[in-house]
Order: sequence, then C-alpha cells, then structure tokens
Amino acid sequence: MTDATLAAPERGPDHRAWSARLRDVGFWADWAALVGLVVLVIVFQSANSTFLSVGNIQSMLVAAAILIILAVGQTFVIATAGIDLSIASAMTLGAVAFGQAYQAGWGLGPACLLAVAASAAVGVANGLIVARGKITDFIVTLGALSAASGLALILADGKPVTVVDASLLKLSTGGLGVLGWTFLIAAGVAIAAHVVLFHTRFGTHVLATGGAPESASAMGISTARIKIAAPRPRGRP
Repeated sequence: MTDATLAAPERGPDHRAWSARLRDVGFWADWAALVGLVVLVIVFQSANSTFLSVGNIQSMLVAAAILIILAVGQTFVIATAGIDLSIASAMTLGAVAFGQAYQAGWGLGPACLLAVAASAAVGVANGLIVARGKITDFIVTLGALSAASGLALILADGKPVTVVDASLLKLSTGGLGVLGWTFLIAAGVAIAAHVVLFHTRFGTHVLATGGAPESASAMGISTARIKIAAPRPRGRP
C-alpha cells in the first residue's frame, strides 16, 4: 500500500467539507440579489407604509425599464469579457437625436430610427476600435463616454426639448395593472436577449469569445466580429 493510498482517507473528509462550503457560497452568490431585494423591501416598507402602494410600484417599474434595457446591452458586452462605460452617454445621445429630429418635423417613426442609429454608431465605433485597433475597452469606452455626452450637449445646445405625442403619452402612462408598457417592453427585451444568448449560435459565439478567445478563434469564430456585433444599448426617446 502506497503513501498516497494511506493519505487519501485522511484528506477525504476535508475535501468533502470544502466542497460543501463552496456549494454554500455558490448558493448565496446565486441568490444574494434576491435576498438583498427582499430585505430592502421589508426595511423600506417598515420605514414608509406607502412604499408598496400601487402608484409607487408603478413608478419604480417604469424607472427600472431603462436600467433593464441598459443591463441587457451590457450583459452581451461583459459576456465577451469586455466592458462598456459609455452606455448611458450613448442613450443620452440617442434621446437628444430623437428630440431634435421630432422637433424638426421628422415624425415619430423616423425620429426613433435616428435615435437608434445615433446610439448604435457609438457602440459600433467602440467595437471597431477595441477589436481592430487592439485598444483596451476600458480606455475606449471611457473616451466614448465623454465624446457622446459632449456631442449630445452640443446638439441640444444645453436646452431641453419637449416632445408632445399621444402615442408616447399612452406608452408612458398605460399598461396592464401595475405593469406599465415600458416595463413590459423591457421585460420582453430581457427575455429575447436570454433566448439569443443561451439558445442561438450567435449567443454561443459570444460566450465562447468571452470564455476562451483563443479556442474560439481556433474553431473558426471571428472574435473581432463578435465584439463589434455584441449589442450595445440603443437610443430611447
């Protein structure tokens, strides 16, 4: 009988104990956000009895819709092992482009398309510089943050633009119960993104690019194209 065989039973219990601890840590890591949310709801409701009122819940869900869509775009970027610091500025640029176009008489549809194009241009430029220029995404998107914000400020001339449209009013105030249309749209975007990321070839390529770029390239995946194509958040009126 070898020394390794003799030592194995002694290491066995310790190994099982460490495995159990790691499983416990993994469990709390997976559910930490939900547990934290429940705790915050309890604390805020205890501090203010109107926190869980219908009106307040509707307001919070409407406010969360923008963050959900931004998080979806950031998820794809992070899945490629990257980061995009310019998502909020890209959204701002798209919103300003929408306002300026609508004020100029473009109509709701063309203004929305311009907003998407303006924000998409920021994401595509970031992807090209990172993938083709081989510059760190942190530096590129940090510069894009300032550039997009500055361009939005120049276009708006520092003045707000009021958009009055019946369709947008219904979109922002209507819904199903406490679930506003904006939140339902954001939830639909999140579900669609989940399907794309985990149940399509493109999603597999995105995860492969972020997990093992060398292996992905060896398998014929164009990691540069994937980084460019990884969806950034688009403009929102």
